[in-house]
Amino acid sequence: MKKRYQNYIMALIVLMGLTSIYSCTKDSAKTQSLNAKEISLYLYSIRRNEDSLTLYLNKSIADNNQLGKLYAYRLLGNYQRENARFTEAISSHQSELEAALKLNDTIDIIQALNNLGTDFRRVGALTEASDYHYRALDYAETYSGLETNAGMKNRVVSLNGIGNVSLSLGYYDEAKKYFEDALKDEIKLGSPIGQAINYANIGAIYEHKGEYDSARVYYEQSLEQNMIGKSNLGIGLCYIHFGNIFKQKAEYDEAKAEYQKAYELMENISDRWHWLEACISIAEINFLTKDFRGYKHYIELAEEVANEIESPEHLSAIYGLKHEYELSQNNFNSALYNYKKSIAMQDSVQGIKKNSQYLDLRVSYERSKFDRSLRQMEEDNRAENARRKIMLYALVLASITGIVITSLLYYAYRQRTKSNEILRRMERTRSEFFTGITHEFRTPLTVILGLAEKIQGDENSKKDATAIIRQGNILLDMVNQLLEMAKIKTRIESSKWVNDDIVAHTTMQVEAFRPYASAKGTDLIVVSNERVMKVDFIPKYYERILVNLLSNGLKYAPQGGKIEIDLSHHNGAFTLLVSDNGEGISAKDLPHIFDEFYTGKSLGQSETGTGIGLALVQKMVEAMNGTIAARNRKDGGAEFVITMPVKQKFEVEERLKELDHFEPIANLEFTKYDYELGEMELNGEDDGPQHRLSILVVEDNADIQSYIGSLLDDKYLVRFASNGDEGINKASEFLPDLIITDLMMPVMDGFELSGKIRSNKILNHIPIIVISAKTDSQDLHDAIEAGADAYLTKPFNAAELKLRVTKLLEQRQILRDKYSAAMIGGSAEEVELSNEDRDFLNKVISIVYENITDNNLNVDFVADHIYMSRSQLNRKIRQITGYSISAFILHIRLEKSKRMLRSDNARIGDIAIACGFEDSNYYSRVFKQIYKVSPSQFRKTPEYTNQ
Repeated sequence: MKKRYQNYIMALIVLMGLTSIYSCTKDSAKTQSLNAKEISLYLYSIRRNEDSLTLYLNKSIADNNQLGKLYAYRLLGNYQRENARFTEAISSHQSELEAALKLNDTIDIIQALNNLGTDFRRVGALTEASDYHYRALDYAETYSGLETNAGMKNRVVSLNGIGNVSLSLGYYDEAKKYFEDALKDEIKLGSPIGQAINYANIGAIYEHKGEYDSARVYYEQSLEQNMIGKSNLGIGLCYIHFGNIFKQKAEYDEAKAEYQKAYELMENISDRWHWLEACISIAEINFLTKDFRGYKHYIELAEEVANEIESPEHLSAIYGLKHEYELSQNNFNSALYNYKKSIAMQDSVQGIKKNSQYLDLRVSYERSKFDRSLRQMEEDNRAENARRKIMLYALVLASITGIVITSLLYYAYRQRTKSNEILRRMERTRSEFFTGITHEFRTPLTVILGLAEKIQGDENSKKDATAIIRQGNILLDMVNQLLEMAKIKTRIESSKWVNDDIVAHTTMQVEAFRPYASAKGTDLIVVSNERVMKVDFIPKYYERILVNLLSNGLKYAPQGGKIEIDLSHHNGAFTLLVSDNGEGISAKDLPHIFDEFYTGKSLGQSETGTGIGLALVQKMVEAMNGTIAARNRKDGGAEFVITMPVKQKFEVEERLKELDHFEPIANLEFTKYDYELGEMELNGEDDGPQHRLSILVVEDNADIQSYIGSLLDDKYLVRFASNGDEGINKASEFLPDLIITDLMMPVMDGFELSGKIRSNKILNHIPIIVISAKTDSQDLHDAIEAGADAYLTKPFNAAELKLRVTKLLEQRQILRDKYSAAMIGGSAEEVELSNEDRDFLNKVISIVYENITDNNLNVDFVADHIYMSRSQLNRKIRQITGYSISAFILHIRLEKSKRMLRSDNARIGDIAIACGFEDSNYYSRVFKQIYKVSPSQFRKTPEYTNQ
């Protein structure tokens, strides 16, 4: 707070003027006292009329009436100051001081000095202000009537003046001391206005220190005293204080309300200096809240008045605020102009020279006071103080020397310890690396050498040769990674930069992983905010980066999980985000995952891995002038974020040749279910190729098992069970696409097996073919009634079995395709499903709808509520709809958002949140990717909203 409550002080001075005639010097005559009282009362009655005051002054000058001149100059100066005519006020109060000195009246001299100090504070001349206030305090403390009301009041005014100067110059502790002294005297005097002034001054100190709670306590006490004293000006200033606290806390609406109350309360008060505080504060709040129209109105009004009253402090604040506004509008010339004016005004208020002069004056006052009270002790203590200082300096010097020596010794010890630890860590890392790399090389070499020995005498060895090639390629890949790491680190490789479509490169690399991902039941989701992104990059490095990150993601994503690949570019930077929903990276491993040869249990390599992969990724990213970071997602899983420039600082040739065999792939979030990973369980051999539809053969005769397997294993993944009970267990575990079963079997026959499958909510969608030696029509009827979809008799025709299998699976695929297309078209309810499938889907949909806004809604959530395992739920949903469970949930969210877009006027961001999308930008991208229009376009297009 700077120079506030001046009107209060002036009012107090006027009241003191009324009583000063009773406290004149002892030699004043009684008639003169009576004359002084009459003059004071008369002038106080005309204090608001400048003409009357001027007339009385001229008359007093003509009559050489020193007492009349004294009071006339005092009230005239006060009137001029209240109306911001500070130059005239200073002249009047200087004449008042001259009259007081001629009268040799201590009380009047103190009042005149304080009046001049207040005048100079108003115009920012703090050196002159402090000089007059210190002189007033010196007179007050040497005055014999110090303990009288008049003496105490004059001392309070001096302390307030010095405290305000200290506060303006930033000497908060000094200011607080003076204000607290003044407050004690005001309490003794029982003056509510005086108490209000000092409570507010102390509150201002806490506000400047950032201790807002303490500041508010003092401001509230000030407000209470102002209300007791019925001072509108003081109440208005308290509102400004409250507004300042709210503004510091960025609570702009509350701040503006407080400032507005102050502005309205002070608008009709003649004191324009304090009114400016409210006006400037409202302008600043309007600027902070982007209300530029309101800002311009109040800042122009404030600048006009500040120029009129010549207040450099207010002008400094106004030009500083205008500088901030012009910067926000990118008007840099105007911003610089206003900044210079603000600095110029500020220098006039608080310059280095004035600080020094103020300090000199304060020291001079303190020295004078000290001399009066302790002059006799000074000589006696000087020598003792000198000896103590010498001893203290010697002790400090010795302590500093000891601390420095100790610190140097400790630093040397720490450096040596750290060096030893680094050496030990390097040796341990080297040992672990070579142990791991030896294991990694031994594994493929064992397979290569073992199979090589096996095929030496075996001509029919295609499968073994394939294994040898595969293991050889693994070994070669590890060697290549080591070589690539060395090349990048030594920068001996000149890599080819291209300017090309990075979305296309990413899509092709992802497609190469899709069969493997489908085999694991994992969704690969690619999202790009643009179909084509031209980026400068090194294809060889970028492909290796994707291979490492996708391999890690597939390795640690759970069965039926998902991996998201998000591409975007903003402000000249391309960002690739690869994330999974697995267990994430342990807190112990996270800081080290890019360290060379570091092998953690949760990284993209096994516990005995080489520790090369992610370190190589980081080197390649840095070689393309990018950065990579890893972190754990809040909802589970890990994510890697790569950022690199869209354009390099050097010229990169644009690749003109289009990518071979590339077609844009839409709806990657809804990847169709193509294949299922499994193993051919015939005689314990792993003969079956991967990525095929699976068939479970339930047959107790091993030869028939083998025969049926030989008919189907070229196209399908075949698993076997020897009886109905084992068949139920394996069906529950693997959820095959089709079941072939015999009727006559031990433990559980085919009838019971078919019935249990049809009554099982997890398995009831699976087609069943019965193969039996029974040819009776009743057996056929019973089998169909139990749930069989087809019935073949032994001996069966191989071609007929293959045809039955093909047609049943085709029917299921057609049904999935219809349901998939209907989901995109919003008519999934029109697709004919079996009652069991329809009931199951309705139950899943109900769970999703009931918890659609729950952040915990995911695959595990639905699986828990439907009492199925994650993989069982995922595979069942795939086999009915063609989509993974995560894609199915996403579609339900999108369908709900479509209905809300048709019928609800809510904002698109609110609709996204209501449908379970935490990020409205992600919602808009996915919506447009699926439905080919953005949510806003969908809402505006009649052909969509009228559907």
